Amino acid sequence: MPQTRDIVRSFIISIMTAFFILPFIYNNLQARISFSKGAVFAVIILPVVSLAGLFIAKILSKYFAPFWRLAKFIQLGVLNTIIDIGTFNVITFFTNTTSGVLIGGVNAPGFIIAVTNSYLWNKFWVFEDNAEKRSYSDFWLFLVVSVTSLFVNSLIVFVVTTYIPHAFGLNDIQWANLGKGIASIASFIWNFTGYKLFVFVKPATPQGIPPATA
Repeated sequence: MPQTRDIVRSFIISIMTAFFILPFIYNNLQARISFSKGAVFAVIILPVVSLAGLFIAKILSKYFAPFWRLAKFIQLGVLNTIIDIGTFNVITFFTNTTSGVLIGGVNAPGFIIAVTNSYLWNKFWVFEDNAEKRSYSDFWLFLVVSVTSLFVNSLIVFVVTTYIPHAFGLNDIQWANLGKGIASIASFIWNFTGYKLFVFVKPATPQGIPPATA
């Protein structure tokens, strides 16, 4: 069974996710679902799904230990993606910018907020930096990985929204969100690999002492 702190943190993450998904619902889904119904659905369903996923991940981690950390990273990754996309939708709503060179500037603020959030949660929950004296020296490596991810993310959004013709009957803002979704998947893969291999690296344990399991 997950520890109480993991349950509380998972719940907080799910509520944050519900809050930041509201601009996306408002911009993209009102033709299919009312904003109020979408908001209620997000606030009720997301915490339930998140907590259920946490319990399932803990059970499966008994058979495949890395699954626990990966499950937490996925949950946090969903939050960071929604923070990024939610902020993106707020800015596109007020600026009406959905393509062209300026889309890179529209894309950046949400990504920066998401990266800051990602660093803190990854450091102290997903990869569990439990050192008695907290060190933030790894922030610069984190920043390098994240800035590279921002470049890839913004490039994909720019290419999709500016050079690829609309399809599936999507309007400008829906097409921009499709591009943002593709970019977010690419960033997720890049970030997990970079954080795991280069940033939140566990120090080697003395010979004969088993490493702590997540």
